[in-house]
Amino acid sequence: MSLYLVRHLNLAFPDNRCRNRSSRQKASGNVTLETVHKIGQTGVTYISSGSLTHSVKALDIFLKIDTELALKVGRRTGRA
Repeated sequence: MSLYLVRHLNLAFPDNRCRNRSSRQKASGNVTLETVHKIGQTGVTYISSGSLTHSVKALDIFLKIDTELALKVGRRTGRA
């Protein structure tokens, strides 16, 4: 969300009337730690920030199950 749009939200809802409505508003797009406070002051209900996950390194994990062993254990314990 650009600071230009934040300024216009403040003009549209100068007294944070967004919070008093039954509807919910979400701000997203170009939200950073530097802009999130100003965006929050507009009164939106939710703020979405992709910058929290864009720089995270992926961790590729998997679970390999030995089905034969699992069946043996299951039969032995009466759970298969």
